[in-house]
Amino acid sequence: MYNGYAVNSGKLCPTGWHIPAIDEWQQLREFLTDTISEGGKLKEAGTVHWMTPNKGATNSSGFTALPSGFRYTDGSFIAIQYYTGFWSASEIGSDNELFLGLYYGDASANMNSVSKKYGLSVRCVKD
Repeated sequence: MYNGYAVNSGKLCPTGWHIPAIDEWQQLREFLTDTISEGGKLKEAGTVHWMTPNKGATNSSGFTALPSGFRYTDGSFIAIQYYTGFWSASEIGSDNELFLGLYYGDASANMNSVSKKYGLSVRCVKD
């Protein structure tokens, strides 16, 4: 789990890789072609890690998103097994950052913004 300030440091990914901008997450969503079930195509199938029902989860993309939850600003964790969010490298003002979120009870993938003080997962993309 990293906060948004770490995401923007440029130090999280190895050389030749980067944190995707929100338009790159959008390109992935468009590639998956079905806005109703695109999140399910990204989530690990089954309920070994995700809570039941893990709606629509097929992992047909091979992305294998796991339900890491997120970290509050006080350091506590919440929503493990229920939710995961992946930072983008796209800021909204100086205090917020966009991210892609996946939820156990929904097969879609949602893009939202949250304070950079929260902790979310990252996924590095090859340049």
